[in-house]
Amino acid sequence: MNRRDLLAMGGSAALLAAAVPRIIPTAAALDDQPGSLRARADRKGLLFGSAVSGRALGDPRLQQVLIADANILVPENELKWDAVMPAPDVYDFSRAEAIYAFAKANDMKMRGHTLTWYRSEPAWASDRIAGLSAAQAGQFLEDYVGHVVGHWKGRIAQWDVINEPTTAKGALLEQLWSGKLGERYMDIALHATAEADPSALRMMNQTLIAQEWWWEDKQRDETLRVVEGLLKRGAPLQGFGYEAHLRTAYAFSEGKWARFLEELKQMGLKFMITELDVDDSGTIGDQDKRDQASAALVKSLLDVSLSFDHCLGVLTWAAGDRYSWLMQEKDRQRKDGMPLRPTPRDANFRKKPMWNAIAQALDAAPAR
Repeated sequence: MNRRDLLAMGGSAALLAAAVPRIIPTAAALDDQPGSLRARADRKGLLFGSAVSGRALGDPRLQQVLIADANILVPENELKWDAVMPAPDVYDFSRAEAIYAFAKANDMKMRGHTLTWYRSEPAWASDRIAGLSAAQAGQFLEDYVGHVVGHWKGRIAQWDVINEPTTAKGALLEQLWSGKLGERYMDIALHATAEADPSALRMMNQTLIAQEWWWEDKQRDETLRVVEGLLKRGAPLQGFGYEAHLRTAYAFSEGKWARFLEELKQMGLKFMITELDVDDSGTIGDQDKRDQASAALVKSLLDVSLSFDHCLGVLTWAAGDRYSWLMQEKDRQRKDGMPLRPTPRDANFRKKPMWNAIAQALDAAPAR
């Protein structure tokens, strides 16, 4: 049962409480084990963690994996606009609060994802914003961001203030806000975030910019153009997140990626891999061959990324295949009928070669 189902049934406190996952007390033996990804990241002063949904967090096996391996979590959907504001002027943070409670109980940080994204707009928003002037739309956005960030002040380490703003063709994907405000909607959201919680790192998040495909080359260039424009206008952008939804169908150029990271560093921005997973549908062969291809790709990306001192760490987009978004996307499944294996652990949370690749990359990373 999801949050909307509960609200439709009346949104009673009892029903909402029943949906809150059980909080497991901190397990020091797991947190401190030398073989965990968390221990490896902690030794290097890095962040490592995963996206998690409130529903998935009810799985005790997932809880144990997160306690072992993560020092930071990010709600997968629970802080997106349509989840936070299911109706005009109605805010619902209950699901995100449950994830935060688990993170706090286990000494983990939490990221905020995301304040602006074209695919998280509530059904009611289009008509509401359409009737506003540019000034009114800007004020609405400022008020919304300020309210959300203010609610979490001092508790969220980083905010994805801007998520996937543009494409390789230069079009702004966030039509609702950009239709009224142009690119300035990003400036407004960043300033509102800085005002509401100066301590939270303000980031832009982007996908499809690292692999060898003409689209990704152009999207990387367009992303740099947007970032440079924001900084020139004085917008308080502090960091950049690469979503790293990798695909074994495409190669990866370590030199090209290093040049991009150096450009971000010269701009004074922090960097983080925020949504790591691998679509292995581009690899033909048995499970072992596919796992090795995915692990090699992840290792190459992390070796370059973690070598830069402005890289803060890595988050996978789900800790195990069972809860990966890719498993739910019908048009992304393998043509041979074999299940995708996109995350560091399989559907039963057993470690895969990708887990080992991450461990090796963390071990090789310079300490911060």
